[in-house]
Amino acid sequence: MKKISLSLFIVALFVFSPIFTQASVADDLRAQISALLAQVEQLQKDLVEVEKGTPTTPSETIPTEVSPTVTTTTNTGTVCPLITRSLKRGIRGQDVRELQKYLRSTGDFTFSTETDYYGRVTEEAVQKWQKRNGVVSQGKPSSTGFGVFGPKTRTVYGKMCGRNTTTNTQSIICPAYVPSCKDGQHIETGPKTSNGCATYICVDDKVTPPPICPAYVPFCKDGQHIETGPKTSNGCYTYLCVDDKAVTPPIQCPLYSPPLCEKGQHVETGPKDADGCAGAPVCVDDTTPFTCLPQILPTCEKDQSVEKYLDVNDCTKYKCI
Repeated sequence: MKKISLSLFIVALFVFSPIFTQASVADDLRAQISALLAQVEQLQKDLVEVEKGTPTTPSETIPTEVSPTVTTTTNTGTVCPLITRSLKRGIRGQDVRELQKYLRSTGDFTFSTETDYYGRVTEEAVQKWQKRNGVVSQGKPSSTGFGVFGPKTRTVYGKMCGRNTTTNTQSIICPAYVPSCKDGQHIETGPKTSNGCATYICVDDKVTPPPICPAYVPFCKDGQHIETGPKTSNGCYTYLCVDDKAVTPPIQCPLYSPPLCEKGQHVETGPKDADGCAGAPVCVDDTTPFTCLPQILPTCEKDQSVEKYLDVNDCTKYKCI
């Protein structure tokens, strides 16, 4: 609207200026005014076209890319641009402008000038072309593709242009955009765009939270104690009451005095009883002949004398008396 107001201001300035009084100058002014009015009219048409077009939603916005280089031939009088992606309402690009030029050559696009915007007028021109060439004749763009320059339409278009179209394409430059994800998210590859470029999206991490185990400990009765039981399915411990084991008091084994054995016998421990205590010592015959040990005379006091005697084994012993 600012452009229109500026144009009207310029027109008024030239019309009412008293400087130009000669006829030749007036003719030049009239020509300039006509050109300016034509531009104003064109701007008004462009504004109507933009307002009637359906803008894309943020989820449908196509990242900035390099449109394919289009090479055409006019061997048969028809311009056949190279279209490498699907075009529909809301898309912008150089290939949209080339498509409008082609549709103008076929009589389907009647707008005053070509733009890089695929709006209502371009959609209606594509519908006319689709009907005439037997691609599709009814429906909606979202259901039957009526008005969308998609794969099926491009196939028919390619067959019609055939050998009269030469191609010289430039590789698509895909944007190197990777989103910044929040904590607890990671990046995954999303759906490809219409020109084959990969997209990237943030996806929530799948984290298994640790189990919340109950802090339950049972109250046991007298004569019981707590022990760890089997784990539950989520790895939590269980606790249960178990009966105490009876404590057996220690056994008091009897004490025995060793017996006086005869010559050729010695003392041995008797057999154990039911409580595991050793039995009374007994005299057992020697299995080997008994040998008396040599004796040393004791040193007695002045008023004592040494006396010799025989012990139970008939061995000579000495003592002071």
